[in-house]
This record gives sequence, structure tokens and C-alpha cells, in this order.
Amino acid sequence: MVDSTLGTLPDEEIYRRGFEDSTDGMIVTDLGGRIVRVNRAWLQMHGFAAAEVLGQTTKLVQAPTTTREVYQSMWSAIADPARGFWKGDLVNRRKDGVEIPVLLTITPVRQGERIVGYLGICLDGRERHELEELKRLYELVVWHDLRSPLAALRSIVDVVGGEIAGPLNPEQKDLMARASRQAKRMSALIDVTLDLEKLKEHKLQLDLQDVDLLPLARTSVETLADRAAQQHVAVRLSGKSLPARVDPLHVQRCFENLIKNAIEASPRDGMVELSLSSVDARARFTVHNGGKPMPAEVRATLFHPFGTYGKRGGTGHGLYGVKLLTEAMGGTVSCETGEAGTTFELLLPLSS
Repeated sequence: MVDSTLGTLPDEEIYRRGFEDSTDGMIVTDLGGRIVRVNRAWLQMHGFAAAEVLGQTTKLVQAPTTTREVYQSMWSAIADPARGFWKGDLVNRRKDGVEIPVLLTITPVRQGERIVGYLGICLDGRERHELEELKRLYELVVWHDLRSPLAALRSIVDVVGGEIAGPLNPEQKDLMARASRQAKRMSALIDVTLDLEKLKEHKLQLDLQDVDLLPLARTSVETLADRAAQQHVAVRLSGKSLPARVDPLHVQRCFENLIKNAIEASPRDGMVELSLSSVDARARFTVHNGGKPMPAEVRATLFHPFGTYGKRGGTGHGLYGVKLLTEAMGGTVSCETGEAGTTFELLLPLSS
């Protein structure tokens, strides 16, 4: 037997009840972001009474944790009549000042073809955030505990590869040399992961030195030569010696991350162009690749944790790490993308 009660309600009443009784936070604004209606779930999520928010703009709940670029990307998308839609992660601020992660979806309210306002649906991301934090802490313990068995493995590889345990033929020596390089790379990856945590806690000790960036860039190109060959991408480096005041290990990590990303984003038979120069009393390193431009919504979160684009299985930790390391050394990283391709730029302090 079908319950026909719903069919007896006017459409307006169905929509009103659906809006008011939704367990997800819902908000309606005009074109300028001024709040004209909210439901109970949204008010409970943000700790306000209806009278405190109606007529106010959504800046009332904006948290400084969410960057200006994210909001610019959001408004650019919803103001476009052809799109009028945006979905992404934000951090909002409750009335008591507590910041809450939310997944926000914004859809247009139309009158005919004209957009007259926006409907936002907020999903409380605190539970998801807590689970991600627990997962992060577990992974840190695993990364840390991997150091001991990896150190033992490297020691064994070095003993065998150094022919201390007996002579090797040329093919065996080559295989052991490869194993040694990969073991060192695994160790470096563990160090990078743990260093990112230290950076976030402002506990990472940098070894700042006056370093020529050109040899570091050349080494990075050599390290990634096999990956470039597999992707059928050429890598070209231009520029002269350029002394900078940096931590050489961390700068090389930044170089390799940007170059690797450019190789993976390049079309087959493409070219990745690297350049070193000085500008405005700063060392400048750029990485350019061809291919399609990154969408605005991706660009807005590119240097955020978990922000990634165009790579299956990518975590977004790479560019986030580049940003943290570069800023820790007194530099900046930025990105420009368009029809001609994508360019990442590192600006670092020159040697005094």
C-alpha cells in the first residue's frame, strides 16, 4: 500500500519541510552573499541564532584558515551563468571562534535563466577530519618505525655491493648499486614525511649554507632521467651558477618534486624547461611544462594538504611540502597556468 500523504501537501510545503528538517546545514544567500534563509542544522553547526545571521554576509563564518584564493575560485565559479556551481572543502568559524572543516556545495537559485541567489549545503567535516588525523598519526608511527629495518637493509646492501662478503660479477654489482640507490631514496622519502610534520610544528632545524643552485639542479635532472625517459619527455636546464642561502638537502627535494610533477604532467614527447636566474635580489628557479592548463578550482588548493591534479593516486603532499620548505628558508613558491602550459616558480634568498 502506498502512503499518499505526501501527495496532499503543496509543493511549497514539501520544499519548506525538506529545507528545515534536513540534517545537513543549508543556507540561502542573495547574489552578494547576504544570508536570507538558514535551516536549524546550519545554525546548530555554527552556534548562531537565526536573528544573528539573517541579513549578514557569509563573511560572518569565514575563517582565516581558508585562503583568499579558495574564495576567489568559488565566486568565479558560481558567478558564471554557464556554471553557477561550486563544491569544495572550507574551514568555517563558529560564533565561539572554534574553526570547523566543512564540505560545501553551492548551487544557483534561478528565476528563468537568471541567477538570483545561491543555495549552500554544508556537511560537517569534523568527524572526517578526526579520522584523517588519526590516520596521519598512525602513518607517522609506521614511517618512523620503518627507519630501523631500512637502515639494516642498507647496511646489508652496502656489504654485499662492496664485495666485503665476496666478489661479484659486473651484472651483480650493477644490481646491488641499483638496490643501494633505491634504499637511499626510500630513506629520503621517510625523512621528507617526518620533516613535514616538524615544519608544521615549527620544529625543523635547517642547515642554511651558501650554495650554488646550478649543481643541485643538474643532480635533480640526472636523478629523474629514467622517469623522463619512461614518459618520453625531454628535460632542458638553462642558466649559470647562482649562489643562494638555503638548506641544500631541502632545496634539492623541492627541485626534484617540481621537476617530477612537470614530467608527469607533460604530454608525450613534450619538453620540461628549467631555468635559473636572479630577479629583484632573489634566486629564481622555474619549471615549465606544456599541456592543458589547470582548472581554477584545482589551482586554488594546489599548495594545500591533499591538493593534487592529473596524477592517479597522488596525495598532494609533494607541493604542500615544497611550500612549507621554501617558506621555511625565506622563499616563496607560485604557479602560473594557461594554454601555453604551466610554470612553477621558486624564489629563494641570494647569498649575501
